[in-house]
Formats: sequence, C-alpha cells, structure tokens
Amino acid sequence: TYAKLGRTNFMASRCVFGAGGLYQGPGELRLLEIAIERGMNYIDTGRAYKGSEAAIAGLLQKHRDKELVLIDTAGRSPRDAYCIEELAAFLRSDLEIEKHLVLSATTRELELTETVRRFDQVGISRIIFTKIDECSQLGSLFNIQIQYGKPLSFVTNGQRVPEDLLEITPAI
Repeated sequence: TYAKLGRTNFMASRCVFGAGGLYQGPGELRLLEIAIERGMNYIDTGRAYKGSEAAIAGLLQKHRDKELVLIDTAGRSPRDAYCIEELAAFLRSDLEIEKHLVLSATTRELELTETVRRFDQVGISRIIFTKIDECSQLGSLFNIQIQYGKPLSFVTNGQRVPEDLLEITPAI
C-alpha cells in the first residue's frame, strides 16, 4: 500500500526497505530487486549497512524506468571529507539521481553556507529545509538559495512525517 507523501502528489510505499540486510548476502539484494519491481519506492540506507549503497546503485541503474525511488541516506558531517566523497561515489552522476540536501532551518547561516559548500561536490540538485515552524526569521533560507542557486523543493513545518512535508510551489 501507499501513503501520500506530505502535501505532495507522490505516493510513497508504506513498506520501506531497510538496506541493512544487503551486506548479509546476495539473497537480500534479490529481495530488494523484487520489492522495487513490485512497486516499493522507499529505501533506507547508510554507512553502517556495509556495501548497501554500492548494491543499491546497481539496482538503480537497472530500474531507471521508475518514476521515483526515495533513498534515505544516513546523515553525514559536512566536516568529514571522506564521508562526503563516499556519498558522491554512491550518488554518481551517471545514475541521473536528483539529490536533495536536507538542512535544518534552525542552523545559523554561517553553518548552512559551509554545509552547502561542502556537500555541493555531491551534485546537489535541490534543498529541503526542516523545522521552519521553529524559526522566527527565515531570511537565511532565502540567502542560501540565492547564493548557491539551488531551488527549494520541500520544507517541513511540524513533527509529523510525512504530513508536515510541504512541496514548494508558487502558492507557497
């Protein structure tokens, strides 16, 4: 079954594939492939799931026909160059992945600027700001968008996921 992703028209599979099992053997990779073929479109991965990102990259190449597959990667420090390089290798340009950098709107502008600058080597397509409901001033969000020319795709204005995910449209 599927659930509407926030206030968007995208229907995300309620079944999320936790990629932790991928490093346990080829059987788990085949399970992921079957899940994608049957409509599962949300994958959770991260560095702790050894080899999962490389395995997922191969499947993404094979399933380029899918309209959208959401991949939730583990958070990485903008000060850890190795982790950013590792992420860039996973999200390589030949896969034609639209990459959204998720940032907290409560972060100071200096740190936001530095984070976007460091993650830009990954090939960021768009930016998502979370926690706008916790901010009294939102000017730094627009400064980041203007400085880096990365369009905003979504914002969140509450703690309920996915209900509080708002797609950026001319109406917003």
